[in-house]
Amino acid sequence: MWRLMVLLAVAAGILALGFSLVDAGKRGDVSAQAVIQTGTVDINSYARAVEPWDWQFPRDHGAHPAFQTEWWYYTGNLQADNGRRFGFQFTVFRRAINPLISDSPSEWRTGQIYMAHFTVSDIANERFFHDERYSRGGAGLAGAMPVYGDESTYDEAYHVWLEDWQVRAVMDGQYLINAQSGSFAVDLTLNEAKPPALQGYAGLSPKSAEVGNASYYYSLPRLETAGTVRIDDQS
Repeated sequence: MWRLMVLLAVAAGILALGFSLVDAGKRGDVSAQAVIQTGTVDINSYARAVEPWDWQFPRDHGAHPAFQTEWWYYTGNLQADNGRRFGFQFTVFRRAINPLISDSPSEWRTGQIYMAHFTVSDIANERFFHDERYSRGGAGLAGAMPVYGDESTYDEAYHVWLEDWQVRAVMDGQYLINAQSGSFAVDLTLNEAKPPALQGYAGLSPKSAEVGNASYYYSLPRLETAGTVRIDDQS
């Protein structure tokens, strides 16, 4: 078994403007692994990052559905007791596809799409493993807690998931990441060694001089991490 101890850098953010899954080539060719058809939506219907946020943790670790795009991004370098080194990355994106979706008795109806990306690097053997998933944010398939604006969720523990891939809080300042895909997996416990660091101006990170062309962004810059990595039949 590889026992892992590491200092891990983590970032999470809320973005008011969108991103694209599609890349256009010089000749206008378009390629993508997934294209979400959303129709015409006025982005002004979404909240925008225009002034410093009133940060309150752990509430703000969760979802902020008034914004169009949000992400939770974990990346780290790991070292086993025998010196063997690994890297990993675990990211979940939330993308709103309709800010004005009506109430419905169906649990399948949703205005949110979730996307996740998971990788492990085996440094010594120069191997790289990766996988990705997509799901609607309904019927319990994917989601994030607590939900900003829904006070009934504020006592919920921080939890972001897409199917059985997840990151969740087990107590204040301690988190678990569990993800597996075929021949590789991670099961990690992360402990905060420093408080959140707010990027830009008190967490408001401008992208240009245009008002609202910005994101809310914070980092957990140092997490002490232990756990296991599985590659093929070794862990």
